[in-house]
Amino acid sequence: MIRGALPVDRASSDRALVEACLSGDEEAWEALVAKFRPFVARVAEEALTRCGAEDPRSRADDVAGDVFAELVENDKHALTRFGPPWSLASWLAIIARRRAMRVARRDQRAPRGLEEPERVAAGGRTPASEVGEVDRYAHVREHLAQLSPRDRLALQLFYEGGRSYQEVAAALDLPVERIGTLLARARKRLAKALGLP
Repeated sequence: MIRGALPVDRASSDRALVEACLSGDEEAWEALVAKFRPFVARVAEEALTRCGAEDPRSRADDVAGDVFAELVENDKHALTRFGPPWSLASWLAIIARRRAMRVARRDQRAPRGLEEPERVAAGGRTPASEVGEVDRYAHVREHLAQLSPRDRLALQLFYEGGRSYQEVAAALDLPVERIGTLLARARKRLAKALGLP
């Protein structure tokens, strides 16, 4: 057997699990998440550690949630791309590594606040651009109020409050595995309210 290849029965059971998820079987989705979330979180933690991200362990859980959210966004478009020659674990590992690297790069580029005047001197954002951002933020907040209380709270806790998936799950009294999907759907509803594609 080729190194890293899965036995045929395991590979076919993973394909069957994905097919069940694509057909809308919620139990299959929960089984997929339960089976692979710890693995995806480990892969993400390793990638975040290699990238020098702060607190890779807690960030890895968020990345894992984002991976599973990505799989169900846009009518499960990403999930439809799974297939040979990859095993499901290998395919998810690739997605997790890419997502973790994006998160690490985004964190390294993120502005720290207006109290850092050296950014402006070094070609960073100006006070005028900060005011424009405040206006955009107010516009988003206005549309955020149109969402259901659960969607609004989930988005606020995660994006504004910087809470982890575990903290959002505890606040909403939901299993952690459902937070990524909840956030993905809430983002989609907010984008629709804002008139974005």
